[in-house]
Amino acid sequence: MKLSIIYITFQRPKDILKSIDSALEQKHFNDTEIIIIDNDKTSDLSELLPKKPSIRYFKQNQNLGVAEGRNEGIRKANGEILIFIDDDAYLGREDTLIHIRTLFSSHSKLGCVAFKIINHYSGKVLSHEFPHPKTTLQNHQMLVSLFIGAGHAIRKSVFDHLGLYLDLTYWGEELEYSYRMIKNGYEILYVPEITVFHKVSPSGRLDHQKLIYYSFRNRFYATIPHVPFPYIVINLSSWTFIWLIKSIKVSAFRSFIKALGDGLVHGINLIKTHKRKPLRGEHLKYLKSHGGRLWF
Repeated sequence: MKLSIIYITFQRPKDILKSIDSALEQKHFNDTEIIIIDNDKTSDLSELLPKKPSIRYFKQNQNLGVAEGRNEGIRKANGEILIFIDDDAYLGREDTLIHIRTLFSSHSKLGCVAFKIINHYSGKVLSHEFPHPKTTLQNHQMLVSLFIGAGHAIRKSVFDHLGLYLDLTYWGEELEYSYRMIKNGYEILYVPEITVFHKVSPSGRLDHQKLIYYSFRNRFYATIPHVPFPYIVINLSSWTFIWLIKSIKVSAFRSFIKALGDGLVHGINLIKTHKRKPLRGEHLKYLKSHGGRLWF
């Protein structure tokens, strides 16, 4: 089973080199390729990368963002299983690739494996990087309702079936794609033995204005197509209050208002054009049984 490890990078040369080293140190690395999508048009990593035929470097002439960068990596990938790791994260165990191959070979409904993401500095699993409301379950293998972008693996055939990530520029593409997978009968499995250490590098991140705008707007974009009423009303009302407070704290109220307007317009257009296809029946039951984000 061929694997592709996909990195999207932007202005983090030291971080991605460490991450690539952690991938190259994996046991049974054979039949694995590393794909690097470099979104920084102002620099070139090619001279810094290890000279190995398994490493494929693709320099972009513009910043594609995270989701579209991943989509470009998916288009380039030859693997049956695609492994996504943030450029400021690295694999924690040398048997990760062996474990991933075994999981996907033995679970026919498995669409995605969600990794255990550990903060590099504190050694802790943070709630916003754990795919279940209860972080006390962090050492339990279990079905979950979503995956986290810093470390996950998805069958290539899932992308062939469902299409690529929704290009949301920043945040929300994992939540939206998780809904899409569940809606189509795929399972998402959290596996604590597969660990990723996340540095959360400050380099290449959005300023407060853009952070507020995309994080809040994309909540509408990711949720409205999939979540049924009345969950969606409570869900978005709660997040509106949260992002209002956050926007006031960082003096980004205008960005909050613009995000609210764009999110509502997008939702209304989906309803008018009958493109909203909310989760029903067994898929809604799956969400409720596995920590799904419905009310909040």
